[in-house]
Amino acid sequence: MICLYGDGVKGKKLSVSDMQKKLKSHGRIQLNAGKELKEAKFQNFKQYILKLAKEMGDRDLERDAKNSSKLKKMFDRDLHYKIFTDKEVTSLSGKKLHNMIKYDKRFDEGKLTEDFSQRARNFRVNLRMRMKDLKKGGKIIAYKMTFTKVDNDKYQWKGSQLWDSEAVVKKIKLAAVKDIQKWKHGASGAPMVKAFLTIKEGKVNEVKMTKAHAKILSRLLIKMSVESVIPHKDILFVNYTNYKNRAKIIKAASKLFNYDNDGRMTNAPRGILGVGGTNWIAFKSRHNESVNEATDVWKRFDAMQKLQGEGMDIETDMHNILATIKQLHKNMEQEAEPEGGPKATKYGREIEKYEKMYKKRKAELKKVFAKLDKLEQF
Repeated sequence: MICLYGDGVKGKKLSVSDMQKKLKSHGRIQLNAGKELKEAKFQNFKQYILKLAKEMGDRDLERDAKNSSKLKKMFDRDLHYKIFTDKEVTSLSGKKLHNMIKYDKRFDEGKLTEDFSQRARNFRVNLRMRMKDLKKGGKIIAYKMTFTKVDNDKYQWKGSQLWDSEAVVKKIKLAAVKDIQKWKHGASGAPMVKAFLTIKEGKVNEVKMTKAHAKILSRLLIKMSVESVIPHKDILFVNYTNYKNRAKIIKAASKLFNYDNDGRMTNAPRGILGVGGTNWIAFKSRHNESVNEATDVWKRFDAMQKLQGEGMDIETDMHNILATIKQLHKNMEQEAEPEGGPKATKYGREIEKYEKMYKKRKAELKKVFAKLDKLEQF
């Protein structure tokens, strides 16, 4: 209560200005009292953390307790300290505080915030590693959710919707929060991932090599001293004579296949008809692709080869047409009438006819190149 009389002397009234100053001064006193109260609680918290750090032998925690900015952040998010009374914090030893956090019923609902953060972080890291190694078609089943891997960084869930890997990690981690909090078997992420999730590996279909595959590879290896390309199970064997072409063959074939092995005639694989007697290189299907994926790639390559052949034929025709037009111009200069006449008219019509043919073939070549560009971008 504020006395409205000067210095509490009975009968002495204060002026309005003096009374306002008095009220303002009293407000500062109340504000300061609030700050002192908050600071006292903060000091108790520091004492509480130092006791726990000493009991657990945690030097990092002890160092953080002496850093005011870090201590304030810990003070804002610490759930256990709020359950203690100031009297308990100041009177109990570090061992008793630590034991209360571990065994007291008041703390059954959670561990230290730092422990949970570490477990959650390790859970996410291990899950990312497992997802990276998962092959296409693999499934991650967790908390009534099933994510199917459809690409390197894409997963399918609930129809046609696609999720990137990081969104899947966040979704699963959010669903696993309670299990991570209750986890009592260390902070390692691998056991948690194994306990909370079911991961089914995608089935990879080995591509069986055929004569059609061998024919496609043979087209890639023209003028590289290749004698034959032999399919055997999931391998294509390339027989070649000049060892200097080894690097060229591997580079060219790697456009469609993966290099597997190679050698000379002395260590050629036995029991495979046609392999041996020369240098050899073995190739497998690329990226462990499924049969459909591999077939699509080879079909596309075959289409590209046909278009390239068609383009070469058109270019040859255009070259011949230009040569014919050039010859007609020469003949017209030598034989046609300078002032014009039947011969000049005849040559003019012939030249016009071949020029139209040239334009038509040029337009066809442009369409072929457009198709090739589209296939190469696929």
